[in-house]
Amino acid sequence: MDNSEMREAESQKIGNAAERAGKRKMLSAAVSQAMVVIIFIALVTAVFLLPMMFRFYLDYYKRPDWLFVPTMVNLYTALVPAFVADVSLFFLLRRIRAGEVFCDENVRSLRIISWCCYVESAVFFVFGFYFLVSFALSFACAFMGTVVRVVKNSFEEAVEIKRENDFTI
Repeated sequence: MDNSEMREAESQKIGNAAERAGKRKMLSAAVSQAMVVIIFIALVTAVFLLPMMFRFYLDYYKRPDWLFVPTMVNLYTALVPAFVADVSLFFLLRRIRAGEVFCDENVRSLRIISWCCYVESAVFFVFGFYFLVSFALSFACAFMGTVVRVVKNSFEEAVEIKRENDFTI
């Protein structure tokens, strides 16, 4: 095998590796988007099943009935930012699958998702006065909001760099 054949073989390996990586990225985005749809369906189902499920919990663990109303208010309040974040995540993934990664719309979606995490943190903090484990959920939501915020800031910077590069010829 001479040098040109070796270079050609090496080039094909690199091309095949890049193609496989591209397919993995698309598969990963598709799986993520499918999970977002499943979560949306679970949230819609929760709207209808929460009262029955919590009533069962109260009866099974012999908890006081007065917990029902504040818990339902808190859980339904928590559903609102969850729906907003899920829909924002769906559109973010759709744009990424379309090849629109570093754009203002994705920065906006990430901003919305981070604020939804912070709102959930506040909701679960209040809920923690009824169920102590909710304080841990509150912390987890605040942490997740901060992580998403850092990713948003990185995307925002990348959008600015991309915009500058688009103007440079």
